[in-house]
Amino acid sequence: MVELKEFREIDLDQSPIVGLACGHFFTAETLDGMIGLSEVYETDPTTRVPLRLKDISCDLAPTIPQCPLCQRPIRQFVTQRYNRLVNRAVIYEVSKRFIATGQTELQELESRLTDIESKLQRTRAELLMGKAGHHLMDIHQADMKQSAQRLKTRYKPSACLRSDMVHFQQRTMHRH
Repeated sequence: MVELKEFREIDLDQSPIVGLACGHFFTAETLDGMIGLSEVYETDPTTRVPLRLKDISCDLAPTIPQCPLCQRPIRQFVTQRYNRLVNRAVIYEVSKRFIATGQTELQELESRLTDIESKLQRTRAELLMGKAGHHLMDIHQADMKQSAQRLKTRYKPSACLRSDMVHFQQRTMHRH
């Protein structure tokens, strides 16, 4: 439970006040501890003043820091003291969304690729064997025209898939 004090009880030289966008005020020391400022800054153990950044390159925050009273998220750039914590959580959310949406689209493309591959294998076998099990060299002139037409059209789905893959790659690059 948060101990509430009146402003006149707080020495601002010892404990500066942090105002959040939701309208709640806390001493910097209290809020630092509640939202985990020590996760991103190394602090002086006696004064609790942030000294330097910790290496958080591979450590992402699962949630955006929130006001301890109303649970509203602390917004980026409203309280600069906590930007690093907020940005870390935002990067985590964006990464999670990227993986989820990208995975779904990739699975769809992979499914289409598998279908196209099996159709190409099937049409290849059909073209090599010709009608009624005859070898390709024994096929009559009319059958050759039909086979030529099938060859022209058999790669269209794979060309469409390739185009969709390029578009997916460009969208992903743009978005993320």
